[in-house]
Amino acid sequence: MKYILIANTAFCVILGFILVLFPIAIIDFDPKDIPLITVSRSLGFVIVVMSFLSLFMNRLKDNIQMIQAGLFLLTIFHGGMMLTTILGSYQRIMPSPWPFIHFLFMIIFIRFAYKAVKQ
Repeated sequence: MKYILIANTAFCVILGFILVLFPIAIIDFDPKDIPLITVSRSLGFVIVVMSFLSLFMNRLKDNIQMIQAGLFLLTIFHGGMMLTTILGSYQRIMPSPWPFIHFLFMIIFIRFAYKAVKQ
């Protein structure tokens, strides 16, 4: 689980900062559309916060309640992001690989959450 949390942290930090600093690099919209830029930057901050969750989970691995709650939150986060990016890909404003990346993270976190609850 340590390596998937590191991968999630790196993925979310990079993606989050790109969305905060230069959202047009990931989402295709008019650069003059201020509401969309604001929402994209807000999403970027949410993604960075989720990266801190996985970072803290790696550091507090002896606290089983923290691990269970964190895995549950990461599963819901990546599931929601998967649905959002599916819609974005369908509307051609987001690249199509994003739903698959979030799906993989979601499945992995579901597996780890299931194992953590069984302990």
